[in-house]
Amino acid sequence: MAEKNEENKEQPPQQPQSQMPMMQMTPQMMQQAAMMAAMLQQQGGNMGMFPQQQAGAFPQEAAAEVMKEEVVKEDEFGIIKPATLRETIVVQTGFEVTKDHIGPLDRLFLKRDDPSKSIGGIPSGSTTLLSGGPGTGKSRSGMEAIIIAASRDVRVGYICAEEGYFDAEGSGREDLMSRVGRMGTELLGMTYPEFKKKVEVNMVVLNPTYDLGLNWDDFTKAYNALITRYDCKFIVLDSINALDTSEKQRNLKINLAGLKTFNHKHGVTCLIIGQVDPKGIVRGGFPVVHEVDAHVHIHDVNLTQKGQQADWNVDAKMTIQVIEAMKSVTTPVYPYPGRCHVDEDGLLRFLPGDMQFRDFVLPEAEEASDEDEVVEETATA
Repeated sequence: MAEKNEENKEQPPQQPQSQMPMMQMTPQMMQQAAMMAAMLQQQGGNMGMFPQQQAGAFPQEAAAEVMKEEVVKEDEFGIIKPATLRETIVVQTGFEVTKDHIGPLDRLFLKRDDPSKSIGGIPSGSTTLLSGGPGTGKSRSGMEAIIIAASRDVRVGYICAEEGYFDAEGSGREDLMSRVGRMGTELLGMTYPEFKKKVEVNMVVLNPTYDLGLNWDDFTKAYNALITRYDCKFIVLDSINALDTSEKQRNLKINLAGLKTFNHKHGVTCLIIGQVDPKGIVRGGFPVVHEVDAHVHIHDVNLTQKGQQADWNVDAKMTIQVIEAMKSVTTPVYPYPGRCHVDEDGLLRFLPGDMQFRDFVLPEAEEASDEDEVVEETATA
């Protein structure tokens, strides 16, 4: 009877033939499956598909063998080891851009060890923005800068996007080339043939006028050629609009950042001419000002109150033009605006000392070092 009861016990239901019994994965089987999945992903899968890059993810390169004591200045990823590089601290030098260091641009950036004196130019190896309204002397300051630099046997690049440089049609217009030549002969006391032989020979010109419809890729290729093919060490860009010719200029800041870092890597000093909008705000706004290494701004000051008039030694309401160093990453700057004007020769200059803010003495200009000279301090332990 017991045997019969055992036979009558309820048997477990059988699975339909269409279903496969569930296989329980052992730890060893799970490890093998994970290895196979990794191999398929690395090879692109058995369907020829490649894994998609996730937003914000970096490619995970296989780590190279750890470098021990070998001296490597830079690896294939651009990673540097500072301890293998320079043994000294560089002291910022000035790049002379005005005749005899008398212009504001040569006097607003100060020596770190003696702020009563200027470094004698705009910061070498840096990208400096000179901004201001129409007729304030910005473009002429750029012209003076390339003339003075070229007269010192520095190879200079002049990027003029606002107008044609050379009138090939002979219309009778005094084109930009003629105006640069006339300014050069007057500044340096040369005849035009002497100017062409001794100064203009050091100039190359990029003329990406807006009618050509050049894009950023075109511009960067030409800019690269100025530096790598023509060996330019100083570049004047007139104006900043050439960095983004689109209507809304949404890429102005990022393009400026690329230009600046490219200049850093090639040891190029750059002066960029920038405009302001009707409210006096620099074209591109704060992001552009933040991006440059140094910024000099020309603007008006309305002297409507007696206290303001006393500060500037005037006895009536009036509007004056001033120039001011707004920032410098590598140097101290003169902390006050300096009253300036465009003189009878069309050059931007300070007015006499008794017309300056509270009679403060403007910094004396120091002789600027040659563009390739580096003044260094020995590093202390």
